[in-house]
Amino acid sequence: MRHPVYFVHILGFAGSGKLTIAKELAPQLRAVLVDNHFINNVVLGLIEPDGVTPLASGVWVNIRKVRAIALETIQHYARPDRSFVFTNEILEGEPLAEQACSDIAKVAEARGATYRPVRLLIAPEELARRVASPERASQLKEIDAEAALRKARTRRVYTPPNHKCLDLEITNLSPTHAAENIVLHLRRTEA
Repeated sequence: MRHPVYFVHILGFAGSGKLTIAKELAPQLRAVLVDNHFINNVVLGLIEPDGVTPLASGVWVNIRKVRAIALETIQHYARPDRSFVFTNEILEGEPLAEQACSDIAKVAEARGATYRPVRLLIAPEELARRVASPERASQLKEIDAEAALRKARTRRVYTPPNHKCLDLEITNLSPTHAAENIVLHLRRTEA
């Protein structure tokens, strides 16, 4: 029996736990995990950012190029029965970032897979606490707790239109339970 093929797109603020939840989810779906830093670090590893100083716009242009290559590879060369779990920080009002959602959804459609976005919602104070964790710096991730707090208080995680998006409050939810909730959502919304 053929299992459903999904492109689950976990969206949330930097530091909210996207990767940790994705690591719990991917094995349950027999999915390949495509964390945003899997793509970003191809470029970021070359410039060694400090996690606090904003990056030059050209850095993001190059990261978009790497993402395009990754999506083209998935579309044309990945096994047809393979599911994927993607992670990204995509906030409302960022057209180029929003385009990333659209690009992933288009590849899912081209492969006959179901695209399901998941928005992680978290209390600003908890986000600031998580962003400040020491292991984030070694992974070339943002570590500015004050900036994370400001962002969480003034911005919203993007909701991709025309998809059955799950809003998941994770402030007090373990990664295991978050992954379980996502699997239940996928089952409830199967076409």
